[in-house]
Amino acid sequence: MDDSAIARILFPAPDGEPPMRHRLGVVTAVNADGTLTVDVDGVSLVVSELEGAVASVDDVVQIAAWSGDSLALGRVQLATPKTYVPALTGSTSNPALGSGGSFTQEGRYHFLPGRMVTANVSLRFGTTGVGAGSGYYFISLPIAADATFHVIDTTPGVADSIGFGVLRDNTAGYTTAVPWLYSANAVALMLPTAGLVAHAVPWTWAASDAMNFSLTYRHA
Repeated sequence: MDDSAIARILFPAPDGEPPMRHRLGVVTAVNADGTLTVDVDGVSLVVSELEGAVASVDDVVQIAAWSGDSLALGRVQLATPKTYVPALTGSTSNPALGSGGSFTQEGRYHFLPGRMVTANVSLRFGTTGVGAGSGYYFISLPIAADATFHVIDTTPGVADSIGFGVLRDNTAGYTTAVPWLYSANAVALMLPTAGLVAHAVPWTWAASDAMNFSLTYRHA
């Protein structure tokens, strides 16, 4: 599809010069061939999606046109927040978050320019069916991390740290933890005392205990 005529209207060149122009549009469709259909001020355009610019329907994206003759998706901007269910697992056996009470298992994330992702994870054990499991704890990521950009390793201090978190014991208080890339799909959790968060560290996890993390990293 040749959108050059529409592009010249949306991105007029002052004094005949051909500068690059940018406009914001809303994604109305993600097409099978990798292109996007974008609404720009009521005009529907089909644009190419550049590598690393992940978009979905209702995302607000930036469109770039050079000389009014070509269109391309520059970067995702003001992306619609997305949700996922973060998994809390153990290295030996998985904990059970249970149900009831203030049970929470929620993840929210959105994409940023440069193939970056920012996410918030909230986990809270319920009041029934709760189990601490066994071993070190891991939390799943909403989308895999870029192993060519990040250092991913099973050793804390070697692997990249990608955020910050707070742990809450319902009966004893609070502490902080740093999430680091144990794998491309999950983080492990380092305590300020150099220990790793596990089924009995920094306490034995039980009903109504909670953890909350903010994460930012480059996705694959």
